[in-house]
Amino acid sequence: MRKSLCVGALALSFLVSSLAALPAAAKSVDGMRARIPFDFHVGGRLVRAGAYTVKSLTADEQVIRLQSGREVATTTTNSANERGNGEGRARLVFHRYGDQYFLSEVWTGVDQYGLSLPASRAERQIKSGDMAKVEARRVTVALNARR
Repeated sequence: MRKSLCVGALALSFLVSSLAALPAAAKSVDGMRARIPFDFHVGGRLVRAGAYTVKSLTADEQVIRLQSGREVATTTTNSANERGNGEGRARLVFHRYGDQYFLSEVWTGVDQYGLSLPASRAERQIKSGDMAKVEARRVTVALNARR
C-alpha cells in the first residue's frame, strides 16, 4: 500500500511538472522565422535584410540569436513583458529613424508574451543627436511558427 502510494505521488508530481512546462514552451520564440525586408541593427551589429530564424540561447530567453545563413546577431533581452497592444500575433517590432531600423521587441503571439531588447549604442546616439526630437516609427514584421 505504501509503495503504491509513493509511486502514485511520484507519477502525479511528474504530470504536474510536465504540464507546468507547457506554457513556457508555448511562449518561446525559439525557432520562429521572419523575412525582414530591410537592413537593421540588433545588439551592436548592423545585419542585412533576409530570412531570419530566432533562437533562444538560454532557458529564460535572456539571450537570443537571429540567424540568416552566415549572418548572425546575438543580443540580450530585458525581462519578458506581457503588456502588448492586443495584436495577439507573433512579430518583431523595429524602431525606425529615417532609413535606419533597430530591433526593439520580439512577440510570440501567445498570451501577449514578448521580449524587449535594450536600445543599442547606435540607437541611443540617434536619440541624443540631431534626431533627438524625432519620434521613432514602429515597424512590425510577422514571425512565423517554427518549421
